[in-house]
Amino acid sequence: YEFAVKLFEKFNLDKNFLIPVSKKSFNFSKNMPFDSSLNTDKANMLLKNKPQNLDKSIENYFESNS
Repeated sequence: YEFAVKLFEKFNLDKNFLIPVSKKSFNFSKNMPFDSSLNTDKANMLLKNKPQNLDKSIENYFESNS
């Protein structure tokens, strides 16, 4: 939901169209982990070019596609 909100804000879309829902409202055939986010600590430590944060990635996408 938070990702969608950031995109809607960047593209000046009406956030009232977004409806937050819980994972419990979906009937998945398998149990899904509560948090499936990617930890980038090791990449930040090892790589010369650091992974971008979400806001910067959205900004770069917006600039390259406008």
